[in-house]
Amino acid sequence: MNSTTPFSSTGPVGTNYGHWMLDRPVNLTDEQVVASLQARWGIEAERVEYAPVGHGGYHWTVDEPGGARWFVTADPRVGEAYNWILGSYRAAAMLRERGLEFVLPPTPDRHGELRPDIAPTWALAVYPYIDGRNPDYTTSERDQAMELLGRLHAFTPVPDMAYRWEPSDWPELLGPYLDGLGAAWDHGPYGEPARALLSRSAAGIRQLIAHYQVLADQVVGSDDAYVITHDEPHAGNAIVDTAGALHFIDWDATFVAPREMGLRILLHGRHEQPLDLDNRSAIAAYQRTAGPVQPRPYALELFRAEWALLEIWRYLQRFSQPHDGTADDAARWDGINRYLPVTQNWPNLS
Repeated sequence: MNSTTPFSSTGPVGTNYGHWMLDRPVNLTDEQVVASLQARWGIEAERVEYAPVGHGGYHWTVDEPGGARWFVTADPRVGEAYNWILGSYRAAAMLRERGLEFVLPPTPDRHGELRPDIAPTWALAVYPYIDGRNPDYTTSERDQAMELLGRLHAFTPVPDMAYRWEPSDWPELLGPYLDGLGAAWDHGPYGEPARALLSRSAAGIRQLIAHYQVLADQVVGSDDAYVITHDEPHAGNAIVDTAGALHFIDWDATFVAPREMGLRILLHGRHEQPLDLDNRSAIAAYQRTAGPVQPRPYALELFRAEWALLEIWRYLQRFSQPHDGTADDAARWDGINRYLPVTQNWPNLS
């Protein structure tokens, strides 16, 4: 089984995307962001504050004199990620236009662009700021999220501007790291500790790759139709506004994929080893809007494995290259230790 398109459930494999953003971008200033907001959207910024939150993009909150508030995201304009994110945003905008009010796409600029370039290596997306809070998925708010996800998955026709998921070739992507353990990783403070951790975990990673390939063959060979889905509708990517309405945000990874891509995090409760959740009410809520469909355990397992392999790959990519030991790097080090050794999350893997 080989992937012809190097995409996973969180974006193009091959781009260092999805990391923490505790540190500011080194070549994009607040002044550049403010000037772009005025020129492209007509937004006059009275107050701009960098928001060290989320993964992948850099964020600011912006207040206008009249009280309007915006949430602004700058993404590196590099490689396949550029077209992938733009396709995701266009799909989200179409979904909202077609009546899915809980979908929050970027606000178009004066030229109708959802993610215009603002510098040779940067693109900007602007969202209305929603006053509210993240939902509590230990309550009935998880059922509310599942009903909305069901509406999304039932949407037809499935939009073709979003990327279609295909399995990733993990032997090709992770093989160079597993086969190259003899060379020192001496380009930063976490390099050698990461190489030692990888050495202790190599057998487990190979077993997880083999497990992934078996599951991917099952999913690809099944007759279940693909749906349009948000790839990661966890509580951090959802907001309950002051009126009690739930919105899904962060639509830069909108996929045509097996439904379990979107269901996994809501039914498992976390990315690592699944929590022992009672999912009867959640699945019933999902079926009220999606129809009489049942999540397939092996497909949920596939996307858990894909997420783990992608996270491992991202961290290895970072620590095998020059890095400075910043706050972002410290957060990445905590992250890799949540997935390695593999046996902590896959105790029965063999």
